Amino acid sequence: MKQKVYSHYCYFLTILILLPLVLSACGGSSSNHEVTASQYPYGADSISTTTADGDTYTQSFEYNSAMQVVGQIFEIIHYDNNPDSVPVIYSRIVESYTHDPTIAVAISEGEFPGPNDFGAVTSYIREQYDLDESTGELKTSPTDKEEIYYNYADFGLLLDKTIVQNGVTTEMYAYTYDDDNNITSDTETKVDDYTKTKTYSYDSHGNLISYSYTKLEGDSTVDRKTINYAHTYDDNGLVTETIVTTIVNNNNEEIEQFGYRYNDKKQLILKTKSTDAYYSDDHTVQGFLGVEEQEWVYNDQGLMITFTTETFSLDLETGTLTSHDEKIYNYAYADNGNIAMYNYEERVDTDLDGDIFEELRFAESTDFLYNDAGYLTKLTSEMNSDGNLESLESINHTLTYTDGILTENVMSISAIKEYNVYSFFYAYDDDGRLVQIASEVAFDDVEFYEVSSLTYNDNQTVTILFQRNEEEYQTTIIDFTSEGIPTGTADWLYDALVIKYPNLTDINEDMPEADINDKTYSMRVQSPKLYEFIARNRNLKIIKEP
Repeated sequence: MKQKVYSHYCYFLTILILLPLVLSACGGSSSNHEVTASQYPYGADSISTTTADGDTYTQSFEYNSAMQVVGQIFEIIHYDNNPDSVPVIYSRIVESYTHDPTIAVAISEGEFPGPNDFGAVTSYIREQYDLDESTGELKTSPTDKEEIYYNYADFGLLLDKTIVQNGVTTEMYAYTYDDDNNITSDTETKVDDYTKTKTYSYDSHGNLISYSYTKLEGDSTVDRKTINYAHTYDDNGLVTETIVTTIVNNNNEEIEQFGYRYNDKKQLILKTKSTDAYYSDDHTVQGFLGVEEQEWVYNDQGLMITFTTETFSLDLETGTLTSHDEKIYNYAYADNGNIAMYNYEERVDTDLDGDIFEELRFAESTDFLYNDAGYLTKLTSEMNSDGNLESLESINHTLTYTDGILTENVMSISAIKEYNVYSFFYAYDDDGRLVQIASEVAFDDVEFYEVSSLTYNDNQTVTILFQRNEEEYQTTIIDFTSEGIPTGTADWLYDALVIKYPNLTDINEDMPEADINDKTYSMRVQSPKLYEFIARNRNLKIIKEP
C-alpha cells in the first residue's frame, strides 16, 4: 500500500503565495454588470502580463452559456532584451486547451490526465514559433507542434489518448472497463517502436484475480509478466487471505501471501505480507524472506488515527534478521472535522534483535488551529531529519484577523544556522476591495520587499502592478469587459494533507490506484475573487501538458 502525504515544506512555501486573506464581506463596485460566473476566472475575457524584460504572457478564455470555461489559450512572446536595439520577437509559444466541464475529475494515474479547474481536458495543442535567421522575423509555420487528444466515457473514465508530433501520430493509449467501471485493459503504443498491453480480470466480489503485461517490439515479445490472485473470503464477503503468484518471462516465479483482519465496522485493521524470496536485478533468487505488517487504528467516527508499517527481511540460510524498520503515522482531528495534528516517524532496529527500534531516522509533526468559522489561524511544524536535536527544523505560521478580516499572515522558518521570516500585509479601500498586498521576506543576510497594487479602472479592467524593492518587475491587466469586475469573496480549498486508506488493489503496484476511500484535509480560506488572479499569475510559467 502506498501511503501518500503531501510534502509540508512544499505546502508551507506555496501557501505564502496562494493563501489569500480571509474576508467576511466585500463591498460594492462601480460596475453596472451582473457577474454570473461563480468560479475562477469569473468571466474574465483575458489576463495580460508584461514583465520588466518586455516579455508578454496572455491567457484568454472561452465560456459556455453557464459561464463555465470550455477553452483557453496561452500565448507567450519573448523579446530580445538588448537595450541598444529595438525589441525584436525571437520566440512565440501558443498553448490551446479545450475542456469538458461536465467531467469534474478524470482518472489521474499513469498516462491519465489529472484533475483540472475547468473540467477534463479534451485537447491540448502547443505550437512554438522561432526566429527565422534569414529574415530576422518569426517563422510563419511552427518550429514545433504537439497535439494531444482525449476521449472519455460519459462517466468520466478515459477511453483513449492520442499524441501527434508535427503532424505525425507518435503515441496512442486505449483503455477498456467492465460494467463496474473497473479497468480491464490498458494499451500503450509508441509508433514504430513498441506496444505495451496490460489486462485485468476480477471475481464476483470485484477483486482483482489476474493481471498480465506484455511488451511487443514488432512481432517479437520482449517482456512478459503475469500475476494471479487467489482470494479467500469470510462469511461477510471480506478477503481474509490472498496468494499472489508472479511469473516474469515464463520463469522466476515469486509467491506473496497477504493476510487481512477487520474490525466490527469491516474496516481493515491488519494486513500482513510475506514474500518467499526476492530477486536481484538479474532476476536470480536470493535466499531471504521479506515480511511486512501494516496496522490501522480508527476512532469512533471511523477516521484513521494511527497507521503503522513494520518491515523486516530474514536470511533463510542463517535465520538472522538482515533489516528491520518501522514507520508510524498519527492523526488527530478538530471539532470542525478538519485535520488538527499530523505526526510521522521512521525508526530502525539497529542491532537487529527484533525488539526495540533504537534509532530515530526521521520525525515530523504538525499542529493546526482554526477559528469558529473553520479558517486556519495557526500552524506549527517541527521536522527532525536524522534524530539529532541539532538538525531540528521548525515552522510557525500565524494568521491575524481584525474584525474577521485577515490583516497579517506571518511565517517563520527556523533551520540549521538560518532563520527566515515571511510576512504579508493586506489593505483595502473604503468599498472593501483589495487594493494592496505588501510582503517582506527576511533571510539571515538578505531582505527584500514586494508590493502588489490593484487599480480598478472604469473600462472594467483591473491593473495589478508588481514591485520588488521598489522596482517594477511585472504588470498584469485583467479584462472583464464582457461580464464586469467580480465582487465578493471566493472560498478556497487548498490540499494540505491526503490520508491514504487501505484498499485491496494496493497489492498490485501496476494497477491504477483506487482513491475512493482516501480522505483529503484542506486549509479552507476565503478571499476576494481578485486575489485568485494574483495567486495564479504571480510566478509566470508556461503550463505543461496536463
